[in-house]
Amino acid sequence: MIKNKNRMIKYIITLAAAVLLMLIASATSFAQSDDFEESIADFPESYKPYLRELHEKYPDWIFEAFETGLDWNTVIDNEVGMKNLVDNSASSENLKSKESGHYNQSTDKYIEKDSGFVVANRLAVEYFMDPRNFLNESNIFMFEVLRYASAYQILHTTFMPGE
Repeated sequence: MIKNKNRMIKYIITLAAAVLLMLIASATSFAQSDDFEESIADFPESYKPYLRELHEKYPDWIFEAFETGLDWNTVIDNEVGMKNLVDNSASSENLKSKESGHYNQSTDKYIEKDSGFVVANRLAVEYFMDPRNFLNESNIFMFEVLRYASAYQILHTTFMPGE
């Protein structure tokens, strides 16, 4: 009977320790989650689902909002037209502009502005200008900050550690 009682006490202590560890891990996870949510507070709400998904896979990545102060429609208006061309033979019809001066309706042909290139349409420009379309693990690097910061420890796991 005493052996069973001692075994029962060890079992209860082990169980209590496991529950305590789970609670500590859970609290740490919540704190880290709160810290992350605070770190992305400056981003528009529409960006946050993408950032959360990346954070799940890469919890050490740091996301920094950059406010340009530019109006979206003004930016797009200034990019539509001769500034953005697409390959006439390789590009989808959905990318090409059929606006006057860029498309000949009578011949059903796009007017090339440069050898083999035609004007991209507004929807194509909007798609490629919208960062949310590239917030994934392979394309996000186009937004990488290139200035030096001592907090970035890119080389710390290589044979070339920093100072």
